[in-house]
Amino acid sequence: MRTLPLMIALATLMLSGCEKLGLGEQTPVRRIALTIDSKNVAPGDLITIRLDAPVTGKTTTIMVRDVAAKGFASGDSAYSFLIPVMAAGNASVRLPGLKGSDTLQVTVRSVAPVVDPGKVLADFAVVRNRCIDSLMKQIPGADFTPAVQTQAMFKQ
Repeated sequence: MRTLPLMIALATLMLSGCEKLGLGEQTPVRRIALTIDSKNVAPGDLITIRLDAPVTGKTTTIMVRDVAAKGFASGDSAYSFLIPVMAAGNASVRLPGLKGSDTLQVTVRSVAPVVDPGKVLADFAVVRNRCIDSLMKQIPGADFTPAVQTQAMFKQ
């Protein structure tokens, strides 16, 4: 008969001890909603993920499929990152270091590989030179003349 009151006392002590240690009820993890600025992406695209909570650090790891990308804080509630090189198709995007964050879905487009880098650079140079020429052009009747420093920079 003495053991019953002793067992009740021990059970009461154990239950109250667990609550004091924080082992009783656990608070649920708050869900963090994520939004992405583009769901149709290509390798090399700069993408921003916005959180409905503050960022947890200046950098974080962002997983696109199973490929890690480094995300950089962009303001106090967003991370920006480059889509890593991967095959076209659907991909999940998640922030494993952010407990309770959603998983986003994106579609990765295929990108044609550069076959002739020399041609790409030559085409770029043509467009660049046209832009520089239009900036250097003096328009008759306008009070605008490019600064001497600007003209010297563009002639390099």
